[in-house]
Amino acid sequence: MKDIYISDIRTNQELISYFIVKSVAIKVGSNKKAYLDLLLADCTGEISAKKWDIADEEMPGLEKIKEGNGLKVKALV
Repeated sequence: MKDIYISDIRTNQELISYFIVKSVAIKVGSNKKAYLDLLLADCTGEISAKKWDIADEEMPGLEKIKEGNGLKVKALV
């Protein structure tokens, strides 16, 4: 059973939980730095997620994330 569902997430909340990846893209921001752009889902809904300022050594691991994967997320909302 999940600890937290998308429908229960609130602003300024820290969480660790599992979600399904609905979409994933590595984009470049206006500051010319790469960031990860995700759409995550569970049975209660969807939520957008970002990982800012990706370091070069993080890129190979992030490129393995595919649509439909389950992903453990640690985040500050």
